[in-house]
Amino acid sequence: MRPLNAAPPPRLLLIEPQTLMRATVAGGVREIHGVEVLAAASVASGERVLRDQRFDALRVSIDDEAEALTMLARRRAAGRPSLSRMPVAVLAAACDAQTAARLKALQVKRVLVEPCKVRHVVETIERLLAPSNGPVGASSDAAAPVPA
Repeated sequence: MRPLNAAPPPRLLLIEPQTLMRATVAGGVREIHGVEVLAAASVASGERVLRDQRFDALRVSIDDEAEALTMLARRRAAGRPSLSRMPVAVLAAACDAQTAARLKALQVKRVLVEPCKVRHVVETIERLLAPSNGPVGASSDAAAPVPA
């Protein structure tokens, strides 16, 4: 049980269509880091949750790149400071120069390119939730900053 004067645990919204990846990452982050994770199976359901709740970070799969990036653009432009500054990491099948430019414009902090290990996803989330909230970096090469 958390002490009464303790800060609430950080909150992560995990948007991941793959059931096994969603469950494994959510469970790992909760157990190891005490993070409160809300997992959504689709971009549409994740966006509905973002409208009504506060999160400290977002990790979204961009399997459906157009839908995911459009949602990110809408949430960044929503006018709520917590959404416009929320650190975001994406999981992508590939990341070409055009996609990297779009991600950079949307202030995405980290890109994980599939295939990647669950450990790398958990490390990336850990860094997104770091109190410094400065430049996010990963200890492995699996999660790279969005290229300039």
